[in-house]
Amino acid sequence: MQPDDQVRLKVTSGSMRPVLQAGDWIWVTAADPTTIRRGDIVVMRVADHFLTHRVVALTADGCQTKGDNSLQPDPEMGYKDILGRVTHRKRNNRQQILDKHPHWSQFIGDSTAVTQAKQKR
Repeated sequence: MQPDDQVRLKVTSGSMRPVLQAGDWIWVTAADPTTIRRGDIVVMRVADHFLTHRVVALTADGCQTKGDNSLQPDPEMGYKDILGRVTHRKRNNRQQILDKHPHWSQFIGDSTAVTQAKQKR
């Protein structure tokens, strides 16, 4: 993807439940690797398909991702494999912004951020 490109894809699995469910539509915006952060939901090219998972760790050459509904993280992926960041979801004709979701940390084990989010309620 080129900078400022955006594509719409249909979710086909439940690995990101409850945030993304099979049948949801997602908007993916090209992302500079230097802007990828822990907690972002990214789309990566893996062999002959796309994988949409959350970034759980950053490394010098890439990142490690994990489905919110998965027990184990994925193997490390290079930044060159990331097509973009998920910014919106559409489910049941309702669109929601996802790139600033306050509770993402509950899916990657950051209890400090979860506690802070609960205190803001």
